[in-house]
Amino acid sequence: MVTRNHIGVFPVTLLLFSLPGFCYGEVLFLSLEEVLRRAEENSIELQASEAAALLARSAYIFDLRDFFPTFSLSYSGNRSVTIGGADSGKKQIALQISQPLFNGGRSVAERLLNKEKLKIQQQTQKEVQISIREQAWEAFQEIAMMREQYRLQEKSVQLTRDLMNIISLKRSQGSITELEYLQGEIKLQETLRALQETELDLRLKEFTFLLLLGLPPDSMFRLAGESFISYAGMDIPIAGDQLFRIACIRNTDIQNSSFAVHQQELINRLNRFRSLPAVSLEGGITVSGEEFPLSSLQYSLSVSFSMPGAISPIGISTGLTATDETRRTKTTSLTISPLEDFDSIITGKQNRTKAKTMRKQHDRLVQELKYSLGEALHRHLLLKGQLRLHRKTLELLKREYELLVLRWTLGEARHSQVLEAHTGLAAKEIELLMKILEIKLAERDIERLAGLAPGDLLRIVEGVYR
Repeated sequence: MVTRNHIGVFPVTLLLFSLPGFCYGEVLFLSLEEVLRRAEENSIELQASEAAALLARSAYIFDLRDFFPTFSLSYSGNRSVTIGGADSGKKQIALQISQPLFNGGRSVAERLLNKEKLKIQQQTQKEVQISIREQAWEAFQEIAMMREQYRLQEKSVQLTRDLMNIISLKRSQGSITELEYLQGEIKLQETLRALQETELDLRLKEFTFLLLLGLPPDSMFRLAGESFISYAGMDIPIAGDQLFRIACIRNTDIQNSSFAVHQQELINRLNRFRSLPAVSLEGGITVSGEEFPLSSLQYSLSVSFSMPGAISPIGISTGLTATDETRRTKTTSLTISPLEDFDSIITGKQNRTKAKTMRKQHDRLVQELKYSLGEALHRHLLLKGQLRLHRKTLELLKREYELLVLRWTLGEARHSQVLEAHTGLAAKEIELLMKILEIKLAERDIERLAGLAPGDLLRIVEGVYR
């Protein structure tokens, strides 16, 4: 007969550390909020996403440079050597200033477009953050469930052993056959095997969980909070329409779609500005001479007018250069490229059509979200009802099992019936844990549809969400 020592040291140790009030050495007490915080702090993906968002914000701020003048400073020098004659040379220092006066609003539109790109990058960071929190939340719930499962299976092993002790005694008395004894032994081995499988799965889950939180893999921890097995689901008082309004603001897919629509509309706006002229002012001062100190001054000022986005691009430039008080030079230039750019007309129509299509897709996405949210709330209510019925069924099975054990002790029932009833009861208890996890996942689905982080729905229920 298999002895209790065959269960192994780890499950017993794990069970002790899981029990309330037990503390040995460095035992961590981890609440759900603590788990989510540690997962965020330890996430390399989130750190990279935050760095990318910070760079995008810096780039957006530096884009203001396009509205200010640009400066350039240059120096040149040359020296000519003439055989049999005098050498000559020239040195020159020039300062140029350029200031865009008007470009048809293209710079403003491009800045607004870059702002939308910044929002998309920030949204990406938010998605990574929610993904990390969701991984931690799921790991927390799975470990809580598996620890409860281990407790139930350990209890089942103990009860099966107690039954086998009685069966073994009856076999020695000759009241049962060897076949009946072997059937009981097989049941015991099956419960032991199930316990060991849960042990291995739990160790792997805990190892992955500790890595996710950045904790040493040999850390001992307890999960704070209410008992997993007593969880009955949230009573969600919020109306579907109210939750839908929250979802329209915070849902990730809706936000991404809204950003994409707005971005496309800004692109269309930018294309409309292509036909407007651009005006810029340039000025400069040049000092030249053969040797330092340089003494020859030259001033220049020019105005440029262009329509680079027209079907026939036009460029006009007029400038004035003064080298001394009596000498001035005026220059004017005109360039035309006839019928050069017909693509802008086709591109504009394509972009307008694309914007309309994206708007329709966005509206459809909103309607689908409303339907999905309603279905998720309805499913949650059904699961809560199923959980209540399952608990009632489990109570009846416990009473049936107790009565069957009593009949068995009186010789009115066979031990095989008791073992079968015990196995069925244990399976129903495990099934209860699965039902509870299913409700928790359904509640997380509601949070996900509403764009809420793990735990936000509970704060809404408790009336502390902002």
